[in-house]
Amino acid sequence: MKNKNLILLLACCCTIIPAAMAEGASKLTPEERQARKEKVFAIQMRRNGGMVRKEGSMTGRIVIVDAQTKVDGDAFKDALEQLRKTLRMDIMIEKGNPVTLATAPDEFKKTRANMALFIVEDDSIPGTILVMPENGWGILNIAPLAAGAGKEKFVSRVVKETVRAFALVAGGANSQYPHSLTGPVTKPEDLDAIDSSRLPADMQARIFNYAEGFGVKPYIQTTYLNACREGWAPAPTNEFQKAIWERVKADKERGPTNPITIPPPNAKK
Repeated sequence: MKNKNLILLLACCCTIIPAAMAEGASKLTPEERQARKEKVFAIQMRRNGGMVRKEGSMTGRIVIVDAQTKVDGDAFKDALEQLRKTLRMDIMIEKGNPVTLATAPDEFKKTRANMALFIVEDDSIPGTILVMPENGWGILNIAPLAAGAGKEKFVSRVVKETVRAFALVAGGANSQYPHSLTGPVTKPEDLDAIDSSRLPADMQARIFNYAEGFGVKPYIQTTYLNACREGWAPAPTNEFQKAIWERVKADKERGPTNPITIPPPNAKK
């Protein structure tokens, strides 16, 4: 009974504490949030030299061709920025000419992209999302999304359906999380019931594996400390990175008789 009560207590803590932290963070002013970010950045810099990207690790690119006129391009900005941040891939949006099923293959070649999604408004296209998996491109037809929607709801549907179509083109589908963009959507109203335009967490690995087959890879990002240990760190740019550079270099020069000791994950640096 004691063990059962302990488990229940831990479960409650795991739920209540993060929620309380999130609620506390939401009450901070923009200045306080910025100060907190700077404090965390300073701590990370002292401990591991901050985060660095491996030059040349990102390959290929995915292009979203905006070939419609009903929704302003700025509406896609936040959703695309979130995709770039989550997937660490080269994802661009460009204005383009309307395409049809017949012209899409040639237009795809003109993009010079590894994968592409065309956003159009065409009543002749039977459906909303059409994907050509073997060819790496798809078409999002926003015309059906206008049914029963005002301007604001229509824009919201288009943005969500763009992210959903992107996921399908890039290899992400059938999320384990209910009520997500990659769950079943059978009518425009289903999009209205989805709160976020973000992809669920389980899509990341699936998209990585699939997109690699088309030559699209995310950039590698890790701490400066790990980059030094892996042998690809750029030259240090501050005193903290310089100290890490010299320490790791000295450890490696000890050789097999006194090898470098790699601490376990989450160990204090």
